[in-house]
Formats: sequence, C-alpha cells, structure tokens
Amino acid sequence: MLKAKLGGWKLAFTDTERRRLAIRAKALGRKLLGEIDTLFTPDTLLRWHRELVAHVLRENGIDPAPLQGKRTQWSTFLKARWKILVASHIFSIEVWRLSGLTTYDVLFFIQLSTRTVKIAGITTNPDAAWMLQSGHNMTHMKSGLLLGKRKLIIDRDTKYCKDFRQLLKQSGTTIIRLPPRSPN
Repeated sequence: MLKAKLGGWKLAFTDTERRRLAIRAKALGRKLLGEIDTLFTPDTLLRWHRELVAHVLRENGIDPAPLQGKRTQWSTFLKARWKILVASHIFSIEVWRLSGLTTYDVLFFIQLSTRTVKIAGITTNPDAAWMLQSGHNMTHMKSGLLLGKRKLIIDRDTKYCKDFRQLLKQSGTTIIRLPPRSPN
C-alpha cells in the first residue's frame, strides 16, 4: 500500500534507519525477504548489512571479506616463498628465582622450510637496544639465520621497534607484519 501511495516518489532514509532495516533484514534471511513485499530489494537490504559489518570490522583494524578475497591466499603465499621465509615471535615465560617470580622475554626465529629454530635472545628487559643487538646477530654475514632469507614474518608486537625493522630492511629482509589480532 505504501508503494502505491508513494507512486514514483522515493523515500530518503538516514544511515541509522538503514542500519536498523539491514539488521532486521539479515535476521529474516534472503528466502523470507523474497517472499514478502519490501520497499527495497532483498539484495539492497543485505548489501546494507554487509556494509554495516564491514564498517564495524574496519573500526577494529580487520579487513572485510571482499578485500581478503582479492589478496593472495596465505597458503599460496607460503608455498611460493617457502625457502626464503623466516618467522619470528617473542613470548614471555615466568621463572621462580631466589628473588621471586621473574618474567623473561624470549625472541626466537624459525626457518620455515627446515623448521630450524634459533633463540636470538632471552632478557627481562626487551628494550630497543636489545632488539637491535638481536637483529645484528641474526643478520650476521657468516652465522646469521637470516642470511639468504628475504622475508621475515612478525606480529605487531611493539617490541619489534622501528629501528629493529629498519635494520632488517637495510640488510635486504622484507618485513611481513601479520594483521592485528592474528590468528583470529
């Protein structure tokens, strides 16, 4: 009836109204939307919902699915570069000492093709100087694990400071930073 009364006129909805319609449309589902008469097509209503979800994801630093599909899949990326890839991670471990409980940070690297693991350092104070020294050790011309490796996968831990990343870049290693909140 509303369509008939409007004739050729179009209704203008605010973003808030579109969000409310999109949420309700998603709850109904495409099949039910196709069975009822709506002011907008089911495709339009569900597109609004996808845009709403994409906006929420972007606010949290996560690429929405359409962008993820346009990128190289992780498994394809790994297979093509297996022999030149190294990954690094920093984890914490707590140790009881005579002075009490002490937290140590451990920086390690793993060569993905051979699964060779090298502990670059263990410290209670993982500052920029310690990270730089570890980076120098890993890029050493004769014994560094990064020798001949061109890609290093790291997470977004702030301990991987700008100077550390710059040092590796200067040695010819490309840093690949994982998306926020990986692997979720």
